[in-house]
Amino acid sequence: MKTPIEQTNSLNSYSYHYLGLSDFVQLEMEARRMRARAIAGAIRHAWRYLADSFRRHVAEAELRSLDDRTLHDMGLNRSSIPAAVAGEVWRPGAPSNDAAAAKVQTLKVKAEAAA
Repeated sequence: MKTPIEQTNSLNSYSYHYLGLSDFVQLEMEARRMRARAIAGAIRHAWRYLADSFRRHVAEAELRSLDDRTLHDMGLNRSSIPAAVAGEVWRPGAPSNDAAAAKVQTLKVKAEAAA
């Protein structure tokens, strides 16, 4: 028979029950799970931010590669490119008889427009 020290450190091990620590161990394990979930969420958030930042950079580079006349035809100038990529530039869409359902369109990244 193993002594309490030789037993594994699982939740049901004799040493934890002998010392009355099974509730403490269970709470500690749950706290570790919660910390792991929080870290995973932070990593997912950072990854999404980096991916969105890269997409914005690519869209701005595509618009900056266009000549001024093409940008003017789109209703933009060079200084409004970051706002257009961020979705802050609105252009009226097709005219509608229903004023409550006014349609607007935003500029999209080439990959989004193709999808």
